[in-house]
Parts: sequence; C-alpha cells; structure tokens
Amino acid sequence: MVMATIDLDGCMDLLDIGWEGPLSQAYYRLEAEARANRRPLPHQSVGAHRLDAVVINLTADRLDEVGRPLRSVRAVFVEGEPLFPGSALAGRVHVQVAVRDLSAIRAVSKEVTR
Repeated sequence: MVMATIDLDGCMDLLDIGWEGPLSQAYYRLEAEARANRRPLPHQSVGAHRLDAVVINLTADRLDEVGRPLRSVRAVFVEGEPLFPGSALAGRVHVQVAVRDLSAIRAVSKEVTR
C-alpha cells in the first residue's frame, strides 16, 4: 500500500455543493455536442465512471482557460446497496482523489501491511 499526503488547495472538492452548477453546465454542453454529432455519451458503469470523468475534465479545462487551474479532484463514489431499507448509508463507498498537478503531493510513503 502507498500512502500520500495531498495538499487540497486548488481542489475540485465534490463534497462541496458549489460544484453542482459548473458540472451541470459541462454535462449539458457535452450532451448537446454529442447529439449534434450523433455520438453517444460515454458509458457509465459501476467501477468505470467514464461519463463523470469526461464531465469533470471538461469543467477543469474550462477553469484552466480562465486562469483557475485545478490541482486535484476529490469525490465520493457509492457503488453498493443501502445498508438497510430506507438508509442513505451504503456499502462499497469510497473517496477518490485524482491529482492533476504533481506539486499537490506533499509526501509519499510505503505502508507495510501484515
């Protein structure tokens, strides 16, 4: 296992609801472009979040164009079923951090597992 300390300054933190607007705008631009070119949207499946990745990258590219580069992206992915009927808690949930700028990585260490 590898452990890293990542500086989240300049992070698209998808735990923050402030990203809903920019991500929605990017999706609708992508959808219109796909429709105009008669191409399907990227396929989304458990463990392969291709549509999410394209929308996040389009949003990041837009921000780069206006001088607001993103150094990383943090998101929660729910891939499991609710833990019990009516629950908002689910199994198979993980947080993923994608580093776009390697200078955001402050330290790396190898963790020994037993």
